[in-house]
Amino acid sequence: MIKYKTDDWQNKIEKIEAVRETEKCVWISKNWGTESDEPKNRKYLKRGRYENFFDTYDEAKQYLMQEAQTRIDGLRNSLQYKEKRLAEICRMKEEK
Repeated sequence: MIKYKTDDWQNKIEKIEAVRETEKCVWISKNWGTESDEPKNRKYLKRGRYENFFDTYDEAKQYLMQEAQTRIDGLRNSLQYKEKRLAEICRMKEEK
């Protein structure tokens, strides 16, 4: 079955073949750099910290867009707080 894996660090969507799926996990089969030529299955959470798996490309793209917007909103809020703090510092006067 085809799944679409997102990579939050590289803003990347990769089309992959999953060999098994449950409500919360997918299994990917490949050679993981071992001595054996036999591919091994590795289990991933569908919703992980850095990688997420989706049924469609559009779902994966929407997820990446939403994550990027969330980061922008957080940065905007942080900037507003720091600008407010800077304005307060600029208004400070030496006590006499």
